[in-house]
Amino acid sequence: MNKEWQIVIAGSGGQGLMLAGNILSRTATQKEDRNATQRNFYGPEKRGGYASTEVKISDEEIIFPNVEEADVIILLHQAAANEYAGRVTENMTVIYDSTEVDISVLKEKPKHCYGIPMTDMIRSIHAVQSLNIMALGALCRLTGVVKEENMLALVCESFPKNTELNTKAFKMGAESIEQAMPAAEQGRVSNGF
Repeated sequence: MNKEWQIVIAGSGGQGLMLAGNILSRTATQKEDRNATQRNFYGPEKRGGYASTEVKISDEEIIFPNVEEADVIILLHQAAANEYAGRVTENMTVIYDSTEVDISVLKEKPKHCYGIPMTDMIRSIHAVQSLNIMALGALCRLTGVVKEENMLALVCESFPKNTELNTKAFKMGAESIEQAMPAAEQGRVSNGF
């Protein structure tokens, strides 16, 4: 596992991005005894405008909380893709909602880029509010940044009334990222794309 992960989850206000970052950082700190920081960025709109959260996770003390160059960027809305178009590099991993995002705006093509029709899939189970949880399932399965069972446990503890729906969304994300991987990568967890 990487000693330090730098992750950006970007989309539009109202998609639960800050909550997703909070769940990710709390899983690292509360369930895995690691260090984490989270920074949130909002546009001027309350809903619908660009928003993102940056999370750093490390086995060691984190001196500088800003994400300098993300290892992974999750893009859940076209506004986010437009915002990050010039910042994505070849060495990053990008997970994106292929229902909502056209990645042709990215100036540089990342070596590892995975499109999942998240919005369509989450609508099919009538759980649009769990899109962020689906994205976290994909992130965990692809990278192993935190253990899936630890994150799912924290999600269920945090939202006991929605345990069944969130579990389904999380597992959909985890399974769909494997389907989005090239055959050579399927069945293995990345150790630091």
